[in-house]
Amino acid sequence: MWHTYIRLPRSLVHKILSADYHEKNLNRLYTLLLLECNYGNSRIPLNKGKYECQAGELVTSYRKIAGKLGMNKNIVGDLLKELQQEGRIAMEKIADGQKITVYNYLEITRKFIRHKNSPPPYKDLSAQEDPESTPDSLPESEKAISEEEEKRQKEYEEAIRRKMQTQNKIH
Repeated sequence: MWHTYIRLPRSLVHKILSADYHEKNLNRLYTLLLLECNYGNSRIPLNKGKYECQAGELVTSYRKIAGKLGMNKNIVGDLLKELQQEGRIAMEKIADGQKITVYNYLEITRKFIRHKNSPPPYKDLSAQEDPESTPDSLPESEKAISEEEEKRQKEYEEAIRRKMQTQNKIH
């Protein structure tokens, strides 16, 4: 099974854990948007329509977001407007709900892809004296995991490429 990950800034995690109820909910919503955004270009179905979305965009409704967060949809609407005023998102009304764009999505959530010879993500690179020694210092078990992850990443990218080619032929 292939898992995808996004990187969250530490400051955002601290805000989610804040004692301030409003700050906590505002940043829970923002985190949900980051998690729900498309990480590639695609056509997304919502109710009766299909919408083109780029990386960092999603189509949804206040009701769906409210259900996921356990909040009132009016509060969600107010929080989304606040995020828009802060310049963190843009919203566009569509027939079936909202199209939301998270600004700087790719910079915030940059994909972390572990290549065959890269060190484990938890290893402190600043403590290494010779960065060239890293590939040789990996245990055999780590090298096998890295090779498997690289293989799955290539298969995934190939499947996405084929899917996009098929969609382009249909349209």
